[in-house]
Amino acid sequence: MELCYVTGHGTQQGRSFVDMAVQAAAGGVDMVQLREKYISDDKMVELARKLHDQLKPMGVPLIINDNVNVAKAVDADGVHLGLSGMSYAEARQILGQDKIIGISCENIQQVIDANELDVDYIAVFPMFDSQNKLDIHKPFGLEGLREVRRLSRHKIVAFGGINASNIRDVRDAGADIAAVVSSIAEAANTMKAASVLKFLINS
Repeated sequence: MELCYVTGHGTQQGRSFVDMAVQAAAGGVDMVQLREKYISDDKMVELARKLHDQLKPMGVPLIINDNVNVAKAVDADGVHLGLSGMSYAEARQILGQDKIIGISCENIQQVIDANELDVDYIAVFPMFDSQNKLDIHKPFGLEGLREVRRLSRHKIVAFGGINASNIRDVRDAGADIAAVVSSIAEAANTMKAASVLKFLINS
């Protein structure tokens, strides 16, 4: 299973989120998703470009959350599409065939519907109860994740409430990627937090 660090507004504790993401990558994170919903597109492009320039030499893909225009502007590795944003077909037409495109799924029916799309992954959330999502949805839980694994033909990203105490359970239930926010962002040592999670995944 791979590990994805998702940046979160307000979790930097005075530290540069770019530096935190780079430190997370140095600690073993396999990809970074830039999710900053409260800034302008121009500022997003500026930050994404800085982050992409540092992650690219490390071989760590940068995924932009729900903003295809920003992803295209900085030549990011891909985009994650929320349920209320641009459609997969539109995003694929804009970004081309070589970019990663994933979509959110909040329930089993959406997981089934996603089988009709040639997306690179589906992200199921919330996996567990999490304080990092303002939207309140019923968590999938481990049984729900096992059902998603049985039904989906796609790579599965599990997101929401994942930490050191449950990340192995998420792996064993069928997730291909575990996406985390606070488990890394709120740690005193970003690199160490990422390396601990990566160790748990691989052990």
